[in-house]
Amino acid sequence: VSTQSTWEYVELWCSSVTDEGIIGLFEALLFLPNLANLSLYLDGCGGVTDESAEIISHLLSINTVLDKVHLWLKRTGMTQSGVSKILATQTMQHLSLIHI
Repeated sequence: VSTQSTWEYVELWCSSVTDEGIIGLFEALLFLPNLANLSLYLDGCGGVTDESAEIISHLLSINTVLDKVHLWLKRTGMTQSGVSKILATQTMQHLSLIHI
């Protein structure tokens, strides 16, 4: 992902990703200079666990660009504890999360 990107909105659908993959994705996307809105749909990603939640929460807390984040987690390895960590991110004005 180029840091010279003019993307303002990114929507990603993932059906097979691990903690390492989702963490790397967040690290890359959160530092695009113009990215204001992110929608991420994870379905069947059992490799995404509470470990990801801690790092996602941290990255969102230091984020200075994103205005809106929507996370849709279906059939992942993340527990309610992980979901709660992400939702507790105090710096996000518009954060929605669906956990099925």
